Amino acid sequence: MNIKERYDDEIERMKLNNEKNDLIEILKQGINSDKLYNALRSIYLIAFNSKPINNGDNNKVQVVHQFSDMDNAVVKIKELILEYDRNNFITGETTNRIESCLNLLKKYYTLSATNEEINSKSGMVKNENYNNQICGVIGTYYNFNDIPNDSWVDIKKYIMERI
Repeated sequence: MNIKERYDDEIERMKLNNEKNDLIEILKQGINSDKLYNALRSIYLIAFNSKPINNGDNNKVQVVHQFSDMDNAVVKIKELILEYDRNNFITGETTNRIESCLNLLKKYYTLSATNEEINSKSGMVKNENYNNQICGVIGTYYNFNDIPNDSWVDIKKYIMERI
């Protein structure tokens, strides 16, 4: 099953289960599913292609995103926003419409990822001095599929400035 088929299956599952969420509501309003998928995928690729860097400060990990992924997201999100405008789905000032679109994409972007992608960007890092044979693994769980809120603020600003 390819990525797009997985996304389509998940959307169908949500519809069959009569899930009430803003993603399904937008699709009911006539938003092009392919454009929505492409925008979701472009946001996911920002997370997937990011480079985690240990900054040495209490083993905290900082994430560096690639500008090429963010530029690609700008193109895909512009297409989706034009679709939003065409369907009058979101009313109000341009900035509010763009922000609403970005918030929706942030909420659902992992729908455009495969299980293999998600698993490859997450995992447990155990303490080097810990013997896990007694109690199991104790360590820190990292999930680089999730864009941290502080990074999201920067990404959102970057995208909004270019739309």
